[in-house]
Amino acid sequence: FNADKFLEPAWGVIGGKEPELVKLVFTPKVAQFFNEAIYHPSQTLDMRKDGSALVTMKVVTSIEFINWVMGWGEDVEVITPAKLREQIVATVVEMTKVYNVKSRYR
Repeated sequence: FNADKFLEPAWGVIGGKEPELVKLVFTPKVAQFFNEAIYHPSQTLDMRKDGSALVTMKVVTSIEFINWVMGWGEDVEVITPAKLREQIVATVVEMTKVYNVKSRYR
């Protein structure tokens, strides 16, 4: 068993699933971070004329990865895969329900 090989496409420590080709577009506001850091070994970067960045990587779309993507908030858009995009949209819709009603914790 080769742990490095097993975890290579993982985002963090959750591996074992098939990696997927993920394409993300980051706004000009945060695009420069991708010139300065490599977030995954498979990452490729295409800086666009408008200042945005198309970041492509082959990763396992685990909860760790989804949380990382969502951490960028409105500064990222998932282009592919469609299933990941749909997951993000569904989460955002559910989050708006939490913030559009009077919180039970206030």
